[in-house]
Amino acid sequence: VFTLRSLVLMAIAVRYPHAETCLPPLLVVLCAMAAAENVTAWYARRGESSRTIRDLAAPAGAQYLMSATQFHATTGCLLTRGRLSVQLVSLCVIQSAAFVMTLQRR
Repeated sequence: VFTLRSLVLMAIAVRYPHAETCLPPLLVVLCAMAAAENVTAWYARRGESSRTIRDLAAPAGAQYLMSATQFHATTGCLLTRGRLSVQLVSLCVIQSAAFVMTLQRR
């Protein structure tokens, strides 16, 4: 969900490089948050364990670091419209967090 958010924002930045409004990134971020909430609820209805950072069996410091990086990635999506480099860094943060969570589960 969050990878798709970054890709959509990159597509918007390419299509509208000089946009002055913050509305499209805000709508994309809010839609991504709603989609993530729906995915989490879907897993809960199926009785499967959550795949979020909150439910990860990791030290509190690691959970805090991963949460902080995701918070900064979301903030970057909202505040840096039209900049592909920032969206690419955000995408790297999201994928790194997913990779670390995968390693932790193994």
